[in-house]
Amino acid sequence: MVAAAAVAGALLLSGCGGGDDDDAPRAWIASTYDRVRTDVYADPADLPTRVAGEIEDERGPEDRVTSEDMVFLWYDDDIVAVAPSTVGGSEIEVGDYDRMRSRYSAHLGRWPVSQSSSGGDFRGGGPGSGK
Repeated sequence: MVAAAAVAGALLLSGCGGGDDDDAPRAWIASTYDRVRTDVYADPADLPTRVAGEIEDERGPEDRVTSEDMVFLWYDDDIVAVAPSTVGGSEIEVGDYDRMRSRYSAHLGRWPVSQSSSGGDFRGGGPGSGK
């Protein structure tokens, strides 16, 4: 009985682990493109649509938005913004969902505000609670 419980517990834990997320683009981008500064990379030759396509082919996003000359890729916890670089090619910025959605809100209005900032953790009660 104890052995069965241990096996069941191990199976549950392995299914919920926080291991590598195969769809997370951050590590792949860091190993593929030239680092410019923290969380910003460059492709000196290709335009944003092509660079975003390369990233999308390698790590499939939840959604993709093209706005003006920029491309945005939404992943579970991150947003990747690909913009034209002033020196040619593209600049790739990877950041956490909340920060990037706020920074580029004019382009990403259709994407939801994350649960962490939308009151999703509300624990209040109804009438008469807390008495």
